[in-house]
Amino acid sequence: MIRKIAKIALASILALVMLPLAIPSAVSYVPSDETSTIINLTNNDIIANTLNQPTDWAEEEVYAAINGGLVPIHLQSNYTQDMTRAEYCALAVTLYEYVMGEITERMEFADTDDINVMKAGAIEVVGGIGDNMFAPDRQLRREEAATMLSRLANALGMPLAIVDASFSDMDDVSDFAINNVGQVQAAGIMGGVGGNRFAPQDPYTREQSIMTIYRLFRYIFSDENDISDGNDIEDRDTLYVHMNRIISSFDIEMLIYSDVYQAMQCIYEPLYIIHNDGGKEFFLVDYYEVMSPTNWQIHLRENVTFSNGNTFKANDVIHSLNVWSEIFPDFDQFQQVDLERTRALDDYTIDLYMIEYSYLFDFYLSTYLIFDEESWNESLELGFSNIMPIGTGPYVLTEFVPNSHISIERRDDYYRDQPEIKAICFRMMTDQEQIRDALATGMLDIARVQLADYDDISSIPELSIHALGKKDRTFINFNSGFNSAFSRFENPDAGLAARLAFFHAIDTQAIIGIVTNGLGFPMRSAFADTYPDYLPEYDNMHEAYATGYNPELARAYAEEAGLTGRTIRMITTGSARGLLQGELIQQMLHDVGITMEIVNVEFDTLVQMYNDPYAQWDFGVSYNAGPSCTFVTHLVYDIVNDTALSIPGAFPDNEWYMDNRMRMLNEYDPNTRLAITEEFMQIYLDNVISMGLYSVELYTAVSNNIDQNSIVLERSFDTILLSALRWN
Repeated sequence: MIRKIAKIALASILALVMLPLAIPSAVSYVPSDETSTIINLTNNDIIANTLNQPTDWAEEEVYAAINGGLVPIHLQSNYTQDMTRAEYCALAVTLYEYVMGEITERMEFADTDDINVMKAGAIEVVGGIGDNMFAPDRQLRREEAATMLSRLANALGMPLAIVDASFSDMDDVSDFAINNVGQVQAAGIMGGVGGNRFAPQDPYTREQSIMTIYRLFRYIFSDENDISDGNDIEDRDTLYVHMNRIISSFDIEMLIYSDVYQAMQCIYEPLYIIHNDGGKEFFLVDYYEVMSPTNWQIHLRENVTFSNGNTFKANDVIHSLNVWSEIFPDFDQFQQVDLERTRALDDYTIDLYMIEYSYLFDFYLSTYLIFDEESWNESLELGFSNIMPIGTGPYVLTEFVPNSHISIERRDDYYRDQPEIKAICFRMMTDQEQIRDALATGMLDIARVQLADYDDISSIPELSIHALGKKDRTFINFNSGFNSAFSRFENPDAGLAARLAFFHAIDTQAIIGIVTNGLGFPMRSAFADTYPDYLPEYDNMHEAYATGYNPELARAYAEEAGLTGRTIRMITTGSARGLLQGELIQQMLHDVGITMEIVNVEFDTLVQMYNDPYAQWDFGVSYNAGPSCTFVTHLVYDIVNDTALSIPGAFPDNEWYMDNRMRMLNEYDPNTRLAITEEFMQIYLDNVISMGLYSVELYTAVSNNIDQNSIVLERSFDTILLSALRWN
């Protein structure tokens, strides 16, 4: 079965990541060699350690193969060492499974259980050496490499032309490889060693092996070669989902990231989920009773088993609540349960207490994934630093290649209706060009859409674009510290006037037109209007939002604040979007008599400067999204999370604000809580703590092979519930 990639330009194909797919029979864990490579997450290039760089003449093709996803992580080092027969099988299988889909058959050998060897044998790329032996660790000879390349081309349905080789030492080539050497020479895949010699019995190095796999890849997808389309929807088993985060282990701390959480939610399960429309769907909970504002009695679903066969019971929930609290001590979200008072009344009933009432607790509890206590403790006793995922969910882990991909497959014994999607492969990519091309060519079925790629991706007829029901909030983060033009410590009125001058100098609509291609929405307060607790009456609560862009007013405030003729500093990490916005703001401030300079810093430096109340910078442009929680959480935590704002005198009433802010969460009566929230909202806006610029819908591209009516958005981490998807 060949994927839909016929007649695709080579330039686009070379940008893609191609990875091995799921192994249904057992979990395959390929360890990463962290000492041999460094991944620069800015552009996804993989830069070898100086001790492990390819030879100069091999460098270009080796790195092209790595960046294209053709090289398993454990082969991305020690490039000059000799290749083994088993290692070459890993390269061959990586290429084959991308083009043709998963290899489900196996050829067994007496001397190895290497999964890639068995797969390569099944598709007749390799054979044994006699007596059902393979010799997996034996050095790969050059003539063997030629033979494997030729057979791999056959397996891919692209046989190489039979042409006599022109090397002077062909008499040294074994009979089985005579034709193969001529084929790879004529195709430009393998050459000689100099002096018109092929040296068929010489060993073949790792970098040579990578280069020739890359050349076969180029040959297959060159414009002269076409691949027929055999990927009918009836043949589809695997869904390909983009994962933006590169992970090297199943460290539970990675679960706070939405794309990792989305993958693990297929294996683990929460007690229930909350959909974006506010509806609730129970999983491990049958029902619960609210005994008091801080006490719930939770009745669990019976006859549920973990993927290892263990029965799900109340002790697993108690265990999971403790794990989340221990792993994330700095996240209030996971510190809400009173673990000393919470207990199991029986195997399926939990008496749960909160430390204090929070109206967000219902949401918080929906984010806890539930772990099997027995297998968790067994893993810890064996010294595992990372717990292999065992959950009650509809899928089980089948393969994990660090920094590459995660593959899962549907369980046969799931307690609810089985999902229609049999297998899911989460492909880790950070380069936007790779992601865009992967969507265009069918390598990815689901991926988030970046603003710069919206027009290109929305024009692909095989895809549909869905708004996630939340918006990316772009706002001005003023430096409230001591060495800022916007500081209010020494002169509160001047600091406020400086912020208002900035506010009225910015033509938000112009920025939206240029930066977002018109896709953005001007913000009418400091927060996006897609938060579930954001009310329409919050729009234009402050006159600055009602007035908006007004250069004359900006000049007046600039004079009052002493900004005229003064140079202010914007800090940015140098991203294209950040620089473009900076240049636009720079011109707008210049028009009202304010000079601005743009300072590019590394991300870690930017974070340090944000947290240093004495750092010399004035503002930055920041981004975050809602409604993963509520806008009230910003009112509660933005102040305390900004070191400068939490210092007495940072703005009038900030000490009272700090002392009373939790009332917005802990007040039980909804009407009283709403009045409290509006009071704090007005203080936040009156002091121009931050300035909302614009918001943009967040979009996800979904293949039209998926039934678009089966898409369910859940609020916990603003993701698509993958287990609910159906094929068209």
